[in-house]
Amino acid sequence: MNKKFLVLATVLLIIVMTGCSIPEVKVEVSSSIEFYSPVMSSVPGLPINVNVEVSINEPYDISIEMKTDNGTILEWGSDMKVNDMGQSVIYHDGTRYWSPFDEELGIAQSAEIEVKVTVKGTGFKTIVRQNIHISKNSDDMYILDPGD
Repeated sequence: MNKKFLVLATVLLIIVMTGCSIPEVKVEVSSSIEFYSPVMSSVPGLPINVNVEVSINEPYDISIEMKTDNGTILEWGSDMKVNDMGQSVIYHDGTRYWSPFDEELGIAQSAEIEVKVTVKGTGFKTIVRQNIHISKNSDDMYILDPGD
């Protein structure tokens, strides 16, 4: 009986040591431009980059969910087509763009955007949330405040 207990305890200890490591996940939300105006022809909206850094050497999947309360979220594909995703989008990587235009609400003066990053791997699931704020300054330029 003592041998069985010792073997069971050893197996459980190995499982705990190898299977329960929770990686550290760092999320940084930024924009590649300092300000945005709808009259700019170089971008379809204010670029929002979500950079995710995961400290684990095992395979994992990343899902990014972005929701805005004003304006819309756009995808700009390699085919140079801009797709209006509405006020919510789920994706895995790449840049998304915020536009102040909304068919129902008109032109937004500001927006609150919630970014939710989910990292899943074997034996773990980590969720990191970050809120950002977009405001319009006195020069009618939209700027990104990365928030908390």
